[in-house]
Amino acid sequence: LGRKQTNMAHCYRAWSWEALVVKSLVFARAGSPVELPCSYSTYISHGFTLEWRYAAPGTPAIQVLYYNGKLYWVHSWESRMVLVQNPPVSGLASVKILSVQPSDGGLYICDVTNPNDWTGSGQGLINLTVLVAPSVPVCQLTGSTYTGDDVTLTCHSSEGFPTPVYSWSRETGSAPLPPSSVVEDRHTGSLILTNLSATFAGTYICKASNDLGVAACSIAVKVVGGVLMGVFLLVLVVCFLVLSVTITLSTSEFHTSALLCEGTESPRGLINRCSTSCLLFLTGCVLFKKNKCSVLFCAKCMNHNTQLRLMINGK
Repeated sequence: LGRKQTNMAHCYRAWSWEALVVKSLVFARAGSPVELPCSYSTYISHGFTLEWRYAAPGTPAIQVLYYNGKLYWVHSWESRMVLVQNPPVSGLASVKILSVQPSDGGLYICDVTNPNDWTGSGQGLINLTVLVAPSVPVCQLTGSTYTGDDVTLTCHSSEGFPTPVYSWSRETGSAPLPPSSVVEDRHTGSLILTNLSATFAGTYICKASNDLGVAACSIAVKVVGGVLMGVFLLVLVVCFLVLSVTITLSTSEFHTSALLCEGTESPRGLINRCSTSCLLFLTGCVLFKKNKCSVLFCAKCMNHNTQLRLMINGK
């Protein structure tokens, strides 16, 4: 044991880069095969060992081991990696990943050990970068789209290396926007629109791109103007009034009808009040499908109207 420790220490003191020639940077497109190059210049003798290790945290320390003429694989790599030269006994220790995945990126170590030739032992480092085209981005809108408000459009791809850059545009034929009201960040994918007006309405398209490809998404912006808001609020008020009258008339039924159509006010005022009440009551009954609540009340109301009209006309 003591001798083995001494030999290993000597190995790491005496290895030479001249004995091991390794390309340090490797780039590969996701899904394609990639070769991790490693070569050596020493003779093969008893105890010759080749190790490939993946330096990512949480992975097994040894991925490929060739020792004394036998090849050993870690199970997770056996179907995805092959030796370029098998057995690796003629100065070539390179391996090939058959279909590289984004998770394969990282630092790999090629370690050649020859106990009978310490100057021919050593390590090489290979940094693998996996290139990935941008995934289809997701477009989102944050904020309210009323006239005068500000909104932020965001665009992000969950995958892509090199990191995608983002660009926003509007559908063909759209009117140009005021430059002072648009703030675009090509790195984060955000587009800020300030002081909204009808000109801002339309479809916005975001493109995520890198050296491997382009992907896009789109989102529609609908600006709600002041006039439309006024109409919307008026409709809400009318609905509220109809609902209030309907509930009141439904609870008191015919007693309420008598109060609505009898009083001390002028005949013309009474006619107008009865007609308005009947209209609202009928509308509420239709909306809430209370079919039996409308006929008797409105018949009585209209009967009062007829009698009052005869009185006003002197008949």
